[in-house]
Amino acid sequence: MIFLMLFSLTSSSFGSDRYQMYKCTVSELSGISEYESENFGVSNGSVDGDIYIIKIHDNELGFTNTSNDASMTMSYDKTSDTYIESWYTLSLNKKTMEFVFSVDKPNYSVDYRGSCQFSVPLHEECLSKYTKTDVCEYARNLANEMAPSLPMQLNQNMSLESIIAIKNVIQLVAQLHFDRTYIENLYASRGLKLSDFEAAMRKSVDNMCSRGNPVGAFIGLGGELRYVYRFIDGEQFLTVSKETCE
Repeated sequence: MIFLMLFSLTSSSFGSDRYQMYKCTVSELSGISEYESENFGVSNGSVDGDIYIIKIHDNELGFTNTSNDASMTMSYDKTSDTYIESWYTLSLNKKTMEFVFSVDKPNYSVDYRGSCQFSVPLHEECLSKYTKTDVCEYARNLANEMAPSLPMQLNQNMSLESIIAIKNVIQLVAQLHFDRTYIENLYASRGLKLSDFEAAMRKSVDNMCSRGNPVGAFIGLGGELRYVYRFIDGEQFLTVSKETCE
């Protein structure tokens, strides 16, 4: 239960870390006057243009031209539904994935037009299929926030010892405060087997998918929760992985 409380507290900060990243290719120039064509050597029409990397985070847009590494941060203007910075504006239609990047300087005006696609991270498992959230970054942030609080006593029989993010996996190590012999004898006295104890531990992880639980939300994004249980003498007892909530 303490782990669930920690997860609830830390996960609330991740909404601001979500972003959408696009790779955009210029395919056409427009809005160029005769004067600009003569003086700057550009003309309207199709081009084999530059590639832009666009990262949208809340009401800000990070723009990078990969041909010259020029970059800027643009702010969203609700009235015009565009992102603006000084002489520059950018509009992106997320349905058609078409964009227009406009330069409107006193001596030079041009519209760079083209299309975008979602930029896939190095590891595809990091990209949520549903929200385009970087699930690996989500997992790293969670692990970094929780780690300073560990080890932590969960109850009289178990403590949470460590947490680590491995790509889109959050792995937790929990230590049981007894050895294998103790739990085998305890369950035998009740007419049960060690496998019954294993089933109970698996069910406790399954319960993290209950409605409203932030662990379930993380798994729903494409993350995986992995619990590693070990006895007090260091012997590894059980590993439980949860990849889906059904």
